[in-house]
Amino acid sequence: SCYQSGINRHKILSILNSNASDFVADEHFTDDAISLFPEFVAQMTGYVRSPSRQEDLHMLIDIGAGTVDFTVFNVYTNEDDDDIYPIFAKKVEKLGAAILMKERLKSVPGENTADNISFINVLTSSEFKKKYKPDMAKLNKIEKQFQDKLYQQIQVGLTHTKKEKYPLSRKWDAGVPTFLCGGGSKAEFYNKTYSALEKWKPPLKASIEELPLPDDLEADGLEPHYYHRLSVAYGLSLEPFDIGEIIEANSIAKNLSEDISSGRLTTCNACSGTGLNFNCTVCDGTGFFKS
Repeated sequence: SCYQSGINRHKILSILNSNASDFVADEHFTDDAISLFPEFVAQMTGYVRSPSRQEDLHMLIDIGAGTVDFTVFNVYTNEDDDDIYPIFAKKVEKLGAAILMKERLKSVPGENTADNISFINVLTSSEFKKKYKPDMAKLNKIEKQFQDKLYQQIQVGLTHTKKEKYPLSRKWDAGVPTFLCGGGSKAEFYNKTYSALEKWKPPLKASIEELPLPDDLEADGLEPHYYHRLSVAYGLSLEPFDIGEIIEANSIAKNLSEDISSGRLTTCNACSGTGLNFNCTVCDGTGFFKS
């Protein structure tokens, strides 16, 4: 920290606006000392630098105590070997683990509060039933409604992406690679809810993946399936220029049009630019190839 009194939003805005005169810093730093980027990019940094990286469409679902953060995005490398992340859909809903427990408690006669809810005591359905003796009909209805809200978050985001943003992705049929992160991701309710997406029909079909443990991560004794809890910290430990660039999904069509008009990209003769011929060795199913 450059400030002995700590960092807050006002101080950061002052720094970004090159107006830190109100504060006495322990050291001086340049304007590029602070970088801002979405949390999911830091989470994905270890993955995109790993051998298991895939190009194309991805989905990340981060289950916290209060919210479930959902992002649909692409991963690709531009001609300068920079990692690019077009964001197609994103939504934050108050459907986190603590909210789930509070909703469940509404099914318990005379019980309407729960203290010290954390990820480690988000009970399984059987544990909850045994401990609280809820009204089963009411509990089933509450859990079904909660689950429907989680599915709606997915349905809206993927449907919008398929229809409006990226209809020709090769991931639609195979299942969109999906990462479950956050403290609530190992809770039974969320795990079963999202695992069911692997049996859904395209374009809502998901392929649940595990974030790979980075080779250069120094965390002795960390089990690979817990790495997702440290994925943001790992990404933030790297230099900003190593993390990648976020772009608006709407700019993809504009960039593509510019690349075609400039001659950098040429329509593929094998698939006539549709990208639907997945076996096309000329364009690899993208519809275009570099001239």
